[in-house]
Amino acid sequence: MRFGYLSKLTGTKTPTSIERGAIEAIKGRWRSAMAQALIAGKDLERELIDYMAIQCCALWRSNSRMSASW
Repeated sequence: MRFGYLSKLTGTKTPTSIERGAIEAIKGRWRSAMAQALIAGKDLERELIDYMAIQCCALWRSNSRMSASW
């Protein structure tokens, strides 16, 4: 899934005031979503971090197996 509103921000060194506003809006939506999940009894942010760590390790292992077979 691509995030069009984020692709506009890539490659800039210092965000403009409009871009800073967009970043703050994204942060606000993230905080709101995570707070609602915590109220419901789920820590989605922790689950996401754990999932990303597992995927990163799996990718690293698969890449190291591929390079070892060369």
